[in-house]
Amino acid sequence: MINNSDQLIFCKNMATLLRAGIPIIEAVETIEDQSQSSSFKKILGKIKKELIEGESLSNAMEKQKNAFNKFFISMIDAGEKSGNLENNLKYLSEQIEKTYQTSKKIQSALMYPILLISVALLIGGYIAYAILPKFVDFFAAFDTKLPLSTSILLAMANFMKYSGGKLAMGIVATIVVFGLFGQIPAIKLWWDKVKMKLPIIGKIICFGQLNKFTRNMGVLLNSGISINESLEISANTLNNRKFKKDIKAIYEEIMSGEKLSEAMGKRGRGEFSKMMVKMMAVGEKSGNLGEMMIYVADFYEEEIENLTKNIGTMLEPVLLVIIGFCVAFLASAIISPIYELTGSIGR
Repeated sequence: MINNSDQLIFCKNMATLLRAGIPIIEAVETIEDQSQSSSFKKILGKIKKELIEGESLSNAMEKQKNAFNKFFISMIDAGEKSGNLENNLKYLSEQIEKTYQTSKKIQSALMYPILLISVALLIGGYIAYAILPKFVDFFAAFDTKLPLSTSILLAMANFMKYSGGKLAMGIVATIVVFGLFGQIPAIKLWWDKVKMKLPIIGKIICFGQLNKFTRNMGVLLNSGISINESLEISANTLNNRKFKKDIKAIYEEIMSGEKLSEAMGKRGRGEFSKMMVKMMAVGEKSGNLGEMMIYVADFYEEEIENLTKNIGTMLEPVLLVIIGFCVAFLASAIISPIYELTGSIGR
């Protein structure tokens, strides 16, 4: 699969060249010559060869061993059949850019808490495994009653001294087992459901999937592709299996004669809000379902932007309280017995 930047450059340049009246084969050749990616240049060379042999652009792309996804190829195919290839390419470039920007916002938002938690776990692990065991003999020499915080710290230190290696091996084994079992479809589905229910992060994941689904669906519908085919293609662009499963079920229900809004509003499909279901119903009644999908996609894009901007503000107080508690506990556990010991020596 070619990356987003290569897809974006291809769509923008192809739309510009076609609008200028340059034949499609010459346009592909021009983009091939300008491409900085050796793998993409090779793919464009193969597409040019197919075009010279009389294939359509969409068929030539489809032959490139999954270099282009079904959504991309369907948009090109619809443009060729309608005679609006350059408009479809321009529209496709705009949507790829929006999807890419939204994806980057989500990644940046999730990176902040993941980085903080990872650093905290690494520091905590180092203290627990390398430093705490050294305090066992030190405090054991104290001929005085130790404070509760020190006793808890000693218990933790003893555990890490004698069982720290086993704990580390257990954590590694758990990660390996989870990774192996995580390849089972049922486990993948369960994990995707769990991620959707996580505070803050779950909401970002849900909004990201809804944004991608509605934007892709809207683009396909506006290009003249049927609702059934648009649903099937859009479902395969998502990476959350809960969403994928529900959209494929909606596809089956629409094939049986149900409306999209009715299928979305069924029990057990809480990822589709009541507001979204009502907007789909309005789009169906007005005959502007594609435009309504794009409108909903823009709404979720704004929601993601608001969440990603505020995630640091929301998490910082919680993390500061946790870190502050840990520092206070360690300080109390280490300093209190030393203070008591010096006091008893002075007496």
